Amino acid sequence: MGANAQHSFNYLKGLDQQYRAKANPLPVDHIEQPWWSGLLVQIGDSNMVCQQQLIAEVISLPRYSYLPAARPWVIGVANLRGEPLPLIDLSLFFNTTRRETRNRRVLVLRQANQVLGLVVDGVHGMHRILDDEPMRDLECPIVACRTFAKQALMIRRKQHWFFDLKELLNDENFLNVARQTTRVRNI
Repeated sequence: MGANAQHSFNYLKGLDQQYRAKANPLPVDHIEQPWWSGLLVQIGDSNMVCQQQLIAEVISLPRYSYLPAARPWVIGVANLRGEPLPLIDLSLFFNTTRRETRNRRVLVLRQANQVLGLVVDGVHGMHRILDDEPMRDLECPIVACRTFAKQALMIRRKQHWFFDLKELLNDENFLNVARQTTRVRNI
């Protein structure tokens, strides 16, 4: 390298050091968001909002095979692209009015290599919800759902209950899908 080239290189190196000393730090890749995405769903006559992070996809109610030894809310198993998809009807689980409409949808949950389909009576879109959005402690109109829906929000001028999917997936009654049978003893 010639003397002129070395001088130019050192000059550029000095400029780089000056700019780095005065530069503001780059933004962090992961900034804590003050909001979360919610999926607005309907269970019976009640409007609910679920955190979207557990929901992999929303599909129309597919054809399914009936499971005879399961509880009434386990309506069957469907084939989702070659993968078995157990279907749980939340209206039947919560023993509320079930709407037989074309709007019924399946919330497909994927967690730890397992897949589960929650059947709801309708999906009304997504909504961004601020973390500090006021939630009111009100009782959900579905009595059996109160363990999973303890707070309400006003979204699109309607009251929606925050439906905790994580709480549902850890509930012993929900996980116990086998029908209870009584054994008859022969005397």
